[in-house]
Amino acid sequence: MNNKQLFWLLLFRQLGLVKKSGFSIVEKMLSLVMAGMITSALIGMMNQFIESDKQQAAFLATEKDAQIALDYITEDLREAVFVYEEISDTLIAALPDFSAIPGLGDSAQPILAFWKTEPVTDLPNACNPANGFFSALVQEECRLLLTKRNAYTLVVYLQTTEPSDKWLGKSRIVRYALSKYTKPQQLTISRGFVDPAIYNNFFIWPYDKDGVNRQAQRPDPLANTTPPQPQPMVLVDFIDIPNRSEFRSDSNPNLPPEPLTCPTNYARVPEEADTHNSFFACVRITEGRLGVNQDIIVYLRANAEGRDRLTKTVEHIPNLQAQVTLRGVIDKFGR
Repeated sequence: MNNKQLFWLLLFRQLGLVKKSGFSIVEKMLSLVMAGMITSALIGMMNQFIESDKQQAAFLATEKDAQIALDYITEDLREAVFVYEEISDTLIAALPDFSAIPGLGDSAQPILAFWKTEPVTDLPNACNPANGFFSALVQEECRLLLTKRNAYTLVVYLQTTEPSDKWLGKSRIVRYALSKYTKPQQLTISRGFVDPAIYNNFFIWPYDKDGVNRQAQRPDPLANTTPPQPQPMVLVDFIDIPNRSEFRSDSNPNLPPEPLTCPTNYARVPEEADTHNSFFACVRITEGRLGVNQDIIVYLRANAEGRDRLTKTVEHIPNLQAQVTLRGVIDKFGR
């Protein structure tokens, strides 16, 4: 390019007749705005995906936990010999230190109560004659253990909605157990335990057939001491509210379906369906007869709301149920 051509090029550029290379400020601003809009849209889509994934993970984890809890309860029931068709206030009042159980609160509702047998594989040291003299009472205990090789335990499942910093679900299930022995090897009987096999009083425990409170007749080994605080087991959290009033319909397809109605000849425990419909049982009515196998239908509905700090209501709350026939029977007779 000679000097003349360079002169005219510079002149035209100054006059704006020749376009400069690169982008103008306006073009750069528009590019930044468009890039920001695209980035915001991508971030929003990613957040929605993460939130949906969290909800799905919470749903699956809650469903799995509820199924494990239901399996645990049914396996527990298979070892039972007697299930209460109605849980009386007398029964609950007889549970030692029940009112002192931490974390239950006034909302705690007994759902299932039953007696089960637990195996005693090794005879206690107290039954070994080489350990010295033992009383007639200990001899009788040893004779029963040697014959039956098991001992009775009273199990109660409860549901509570008591607020807790540790348990974040709408409600939770707690398992309480009153075993016969606190120290099996020493034959130390648990505080408040009355053996129903001795008085044949499963139905009216702790009273006998003559109306005598056998629990009151037993000396309290901890009368002058501070009794140990019961340590029940929280079986599962994130159970749905017990008093749900709205269920699945055409206008609300994401709500859970209505709970089942107990079949004929089954007693619903608890009886109140309006206030206890997320965890309950249907117990076959035996009309006070021993020697027959009871069977129970257990119903459980979970709710993942609140899991992993989830604030939205998770759709399709799991509804689970299982039917179990007791293996153990009191005074079995042929038909």
